[in-house]
Amino acid sequence: MVSLVSRRRGPKPKFLNRVKEEMRRELRSAALTKEELGELTEEGLKVRYQASRDTCRKAKREVLLESTFVDNSPDGNSDK
Repeated sequence: MVSLVSRRRGPKPKFLNRVKEEMRRELRSAALTKEELGELTEEGLKVRYQASRDTCRKAKREVLLESTFVDNSPDGNSDK
């Protein structure tokens, strides 16, 4: 019988998870804004997070998608 649930193979994505956590931490602490993160080049991400460009690109995409609730504006209202 064939299972319909797909199974991830290989090691867990520890580098991807580490980079995403670092990006989230920087967004929360306002050390980095969503706009600044979005403008960082792949090479800049690679140097900043000490991971491959591919890993950084994936992490950046995921963090920016999930961070729509993060408000980094000084007055706490980014809807202006």
